[in-house]
Amino acid sequence: MKNTLIILLLCTMSLWAKIVVADNDEVATKAVDDNNSTVTLEQKNINIYDVDIMIDEFKASMEGTVELVLFRPVGFTATLNEMPYSRKHSYLKRAIENFASESSIVATKGITVASATGRTLPVYIIDELAEGMEKHLSLNDEVIFEAYHVYNSKFGPGLLVYSWQKKTAPSMWQQWWATISETLTVSDASTDIKRTP
Repeated sequence: MKNTLIILLLCTMSLWAKIVVADNDEVATKAVDDNNSTVTLEQKNINIYDVDIMIDEFKASMEGTVELVLFRPVGFTATLNEMPYSRKHSYLKRAIENFASESSIVATKGITVASATGRTLPVYIIDELAEGMEKHLSLNDEVIFEAYHVYNSKFGPGLLVYSWQKKTAPSMWQQWWATISETLTVSDASTDIKRTP
């Protein structure tokens, strides 16, 4: 009876922990690759990139040109280095008008984000999101961003942030469940079960 209650408790905690993780991080699955990974977020696949890789590799291939990428969704985690500011946006505005004419997006603001190594990247942000950012974030906060990759230039990618979420530490229950899961996994791997035919 006692073992049954423990198993029932662990199963219940397992379901609850998965729900809490999905609610807090809104991330269901993540497959890692060297340069990027794919994350399933609310039924859509978004490539997740390292900021340093985007700065180095998302550049126009010909000098003096800008290459359109046309609003491909990307995700990245970065440190907020500069709060929203007015940004020159004529090229972005033209791209929105030409290729997403039905959109009512207003993006006259920018923010600067920093990679884990300290390299900075200026990105556009939808004005409506910029207002909330000033209320809920501080400089040097680690933030999970989703953005549209609009173009590549000699300076790097032109990204338009359409979603952000402050990265938070796992709750006490999530830490506890991760420890229990790891312990169970290690003990299962180290136990040599012999079966008789």
